[in-house]
Amino acid sequence: MKNSDWIAIVSILATALVSIYATYSQYEANAIQQERNYELERYRQANQLELLQVKAEIERFTKYCSKVELAIKEASDLKATSEEKSNNKELQKLLYLRAVEFIYLLPNDTKHDVFKIIREGKDPIETILGTLQFSYDDCLGKSGKNT
Repeated sequence: MKNSDWIAIVSILATALVSIYATYSQYEANAIQQERNYELERYRQANQLELLQVKAEIERFTKYCSKVELAIKEASDLKATSEEKSNNKELQKLLYLRAVEFIYLLPNDTKHDVFKIIREGKDPIETILGTLQFSYDDCLGKSGKNT
């Protein structure tokens, strides 16, 4: 074999090796890029899921606060009516039952406390109204718990 043949063979082998290395490098680069894209997509989806959960929580919280606010208005009206018609015992019972309907808005431990206070002889409508106002302050972040 001539020198030029060896050069041609080495040249072909070198070209083949360079081509194989370039293909392998491109494959590795693509694999790394795919992994980055996959991680980025996972991160994006996790953020979207977290955002949806936060939005749902805010929506539930807002609905709860709105219900408490309406209950306060109605309980205030009940209290005013109760004070005006304090001599009508039958109406007092109806007003009390109407006020008790709002207790479902309160946390379980608070419900127990409200019934305990009422059993001690405190005005039920006033007790429920005060507790609702405290719950509403919690909604707005005004109580000491949230600060």
